[in-house]
Amino acid sequence: MLHCSSNRALIVVVTLLSCCAAPALSGPLQFSDQSFDSSDYITVVTQGIGGQTWTQEADGGNSGTSPDPCRSVTTVLNLTTVTAHLHIAFIVDPAATPVAAIDFAIDAKAFAAFGEGMAYGFAAMQDGEIFMFGGTITGSSAASFQWSTHSIETTADALPGLDFSPSGSPIQFGFYTGNTGGAGITVGYDNFAVTVTGAGCPEDIDGDGDVDFADLNMLLGNFNTSGAGLAGDVDGDDDVDFADLNRVLGLFNTAC
Repeated sequence: MLHCSSNRALIVVVTLLSCCAAPALSGPLQFSDQSFDSSDYITVVTQGIGGQTWTQEADGGNSGTSPDPCRSVTTVLNLTTVTAHLHIAFIVDPAATPVAAIDFAIDAKAFAAFGEGMAYGFAAMQDGEIFMFGGTITGSSAASFQWSTHSIETTADALPGLDFSPSGSPIQFGFYTGNTGGAGITVGYDNFAVTVTGAGCPEDIDGDGDVDFADLNMLLGNFNTSGAGLAGDVDGDDDVDFADLNRVLGLFNTAC
């Protein structure tokens, strides 16, 4: 009778909660923007309010379309200023998408520049905090007035401050622009892209590429226990409970 009761309880869990399990990422998750509509971006000035302005240019971009929009950023005050441009749709939830690597790319071209030109790179926001990385400068040489691509390929653990664990909050991606002075510098940006490569799924506890009885048995062996690094702690909250069980059951008998 005990086994029958346990089985009935298990069936209830599958029926009610398998719909809510986080899906595994079956291939790279790709974001790209070639239009730079202002309504698609949240712009956060992290330093030097009023030091930069930005707008969508109707033409003059580098994507080969006609018209060919891009985003232009202009320094308007001689002060140190940094602005993060975060796309409203470039969001990854680590609970749903275990992340192994991220590739960033953006094209830049000086429209008006002198000295070192404008600094720019990639940005991410998590829990309201802005992180910036992969910076470069446009310069003001003849080459800076031609479109060029700046890109970085990095692993998730090489981006300090961001929490890519299953318990981490959603992460929003974008790029940043900055200057230490030099009013009158204008730079265009186009072809912004982020590619996220998944790290398999945490529900595959034994790491053999699928979720099956072996994974379920490992979880049940630690069920209702707590501690760091437990096999079966799918959501990374230092215990093995029904939340973890429901996620394994939601992906049961699937590859990831």
